[in-house]
Amino acid sequence: MTIGNRIRALRSEKKLNQKAFSEVIEISTSYLSDIESGKKSNLNMEIAINIAKKLPEISLHWLLTGEGEMYAGATPNVTYLNKKTGKPILISELSDTLEMVRIELDRAREEVRRAQEIMGF
Repeated sequence: MTIGNRIRALRSEKKLNQKAFSEVIEISTSYLSDIESGKKSNLNMEIAINIAKKLPEISLHWLLTGEGEMYAGATPNVTYLNKKTGKPILISELSDTLEMVRIELDRAREEVRRAQEIMGF
């Protein structure tokens, strides 16, 4: 399996089209197309590192060599598309946002509790 085949397999696994996947890994759609089609047979290390940063569950060893499994023993980081923008959203990003919302909600609850104490409720 070539590097282009592995990139295509990864993109298919994430259920993303070339445009969405190229946005995730921060390369142009045409460059991604060239990699997948075999016009570019070597993966730039900067791109490989970027894929590793954006998709940490993917085995960099598998990506570069084709050996082993696609996932590096982690739960796959499922990607969804934002219905309004069409851009990809990673579950890990949603988890971070959810944690921030929980913190703000806890702060708001504490403020309400203090206000109720002051008002004698």
